[in-house]
Amino acid sequence: MKKYLAGLFAAFLVFFGSYQFSNAETVTDGKMYETFKEHTSNEHYDFKEGSFKLTNVKTYNLSEPLTVKQGEKKVKINQVKAAVAKFKTVRDYIFFKNYSEHVYFAPNQEMTLKEADLKKHEQMKGHVQEFKNAHPVNISLSYGPIIGVMALIIIVPLIFLFIWHKYKYSTMRFKRENNLAGDHSGKR
Repeated sequence: MKKYLAGLFAAFLVFFGSYQFSNAETVTDGKMYETFKEHTSNEHYDFKEGSFKLTNVKTYNLSEPLTVKQGEKKVKINQVKAAVAKFKTVRDYIFFKNYSEHVYFAPNQEMTLKEADLKKHEQMKGHVQEFKNAHPVNISLSYGPIIGVMALIIIVPLIFLFIWHKYKYSTMRFKRENNLAGDHSGKR
């Protein structure tokens, strides 16, 4: 009974050990979402439609306005939204990449912000670093399709070789089995 319970507990840990609960806000519509989705799809020609989402959205209200240059004029910003943008790209139906990156948005002015602009502001400098530490980002490549194609390149010829070797036609073997392999010196 103890072994059964220990096995059940181990299976439970394996199954639920990697399961993550997330209570972070995910955005899939609105001006912020549309702006970054358009920017990302323009930046990546192999962008996979329907894969874009903004997670871990956090709003920062600034006590002292942040001044950012937009074209020729300077814009004062009192509120900044930070998020992690997650999306996928697909090249040649075999190279699948998963991206996640930090994005910043001024909702009142409806404009994207660069991290360099935010780091000039004393209050936002700490918030940006705190947000980056709390939500790490990465780029990952899915190796499954690549390894599958490479395996097919090796396995398919081996299968054909095995089938051919097993059922190949040999005239000499046929002659030996039927006592037809006689002397070929020209005498009959």
